[in-house]
Amino acid sequence: MLAVPEAGTSDAPQPPDALTGDDVAGRVVRGGAARVSGFLVSNLLAAAGALIVLRYLGVDEFGRYGVVLAIAALVQGVTDAGLSVTGTRELSLAASAEDRRRVLAHLVGLRIVLTGIGVPAAVAFAALAGYDSTLVLGTAVAGAGVFFMSLQSAMVIPLSVDLRNGALTANEVLRQAVLVTGFVIVVLAGGGLIAFFAVQAAAGLVLLAVVPLLLERHDRVRPRWARDELRKLAVVGLPVALSAVLTAAYLRVLVILMSLVSDDDEQIGLFVTSTRIFELVAALPVMLSVIVLPVLSVAARDDPGRLRYVVQQMTQLMAVGGALVTLVLVLAAEPILEILGGAEYAAAAPVLRVQSIALFTLFVTAAWSPTLIGMHRQVSVAGAVAVGLVIAIAGGLVLIPAGEAEGAAWAAAAADTFVLAACYLLLRRAGPGRELSLAFVPRLALAAAPALAVVLIPGLPAVADAIAGAAIFTALALALRIVPPEVTGLLSRRALSR
Repeated sequence: MLAVPEAGTSDAPQPPDALTGDDVAGRVVRGGAARVSGFLVSNLLAAAGALIVLRYLGVDEFGRYGVVLAIAALVQGVTDAGLSVTGTRELSLAASAEDRRRVLAHLVGLRIVLTGIGVPAAVAFAALAGYDSTLVLGTAVAGAGVFFMSLQSAMVIPLSVDLRNGALTANEVLRQAVLVTGFVIVVLAGGGLIAFFAVQAAAGLVLLAVVPLLLERHDRVRPRWARDELRKLAVVGLPVALSAVLTAAYLRVLVILMSLVSDDDEQIGLFVTSTRIFELVAALPVMLSVIVLPVLSVAARDDPGRLRYVVQQMTQLMAVGGALVTLVLVLAAEPILEILGGAEYAAAAPVLRVQSIALFTLFVTAAWSPTLIGMHRQVSVAGAVAVGLVIAIAGGLVLIPAGEAEGAAWAAAAADTFVLAACYLLLRRAGPGRELSLAFVPRLALAAAPALAVVLIPGLPAVADAIAGAAIFTALALALRIVPPEVTGLLSRRALSR
């Protein structure tokens, strides 16, 4: 029922030209700009949807709703972890159009198997945990949405490989738009909790329905389940999956440690609040790393010179982007928290400022980890992340008793700093890191220092500090030529077109 009819195999074009042409850098930059724009729109829609559901359901029912969605998100995260990244790389390296279709068909098949196991397991957990019948049924309904959306995300992996980031952006925005529209309909109809879970399933069905409009004919495949192919994908993807799961586990483990070690419920709440904001922003560098992964995978195989060039430009771009986002969070932490949660959450500002350090390291790591994965060094990346998790736990046990929420934030920052250093050493060992120039780092610090110094200007509110600081940093980064030329060229063309 869900499979798309398979196209013929004789004359399908092979798309990897998108990853090897002279304009590949420009395509990546333009695609990144489109994805960032879509990221902002999607998050605005997500915020609107959360506001609708929160106000309609009330605190108690929203809590029950959130429990089910957390279970569903866990299923989606575990069954998806690493598979999208692995699929993107394997499709990028496919030797022929037929190989590409074969890999894609088995990716879709593996996603069906994994999610088909995960959703019933989630329903069983809800029943065994003693949830009432509404939450158990809700888990099943929301799980259906997870199944549909997971299947669709596997089907559209070719869009990432072909650098069709406009189509990916439209797909992401469509998902959030359908969810918000569904929530509005449920509210107007006076629906109950199950109806909100049904919106998740309906959104998944809508996304599946648009797959034929997004994909070229030669990328529409039926799922396949050849044992050897599935085993190969699982073996290749397991380290990537482990890395993704462990990275996501850092802050969640620290939240659990806070609940075990700390007796202060307010401190636990402050750390959870800061963590939610961190996770929202942290999705950006992860998304950008997936955009560049196909180019890095092909360059790692065919063109070492291009690989070194892309790594250099990505390192500078992610460092500048990470510094800018970190700067804004540091200067505007209090107003951000007050806008989202009210004045009582302003006490989480120092925690968010510490976590901003981890956010900067995550941006830079997002330039190096996809390079290592593209070079088939995913086992090393997973090992580095695993050690980082151990550091987070050990740091939390030492720092939380003394520093409470800020101590937990410092533990996360220490773990991410270690992963950054480990990825740099791995990159040097692999080759590209030996010629990676870090000469831009002093200029980056030179741009950041006066931007942070705006806090010394008396009388300026925090929001004005953040706006002024961001403007100063951006102007200096451009003047000092830290921003890669592809990005500045894109900005210049857009300015001239106005």
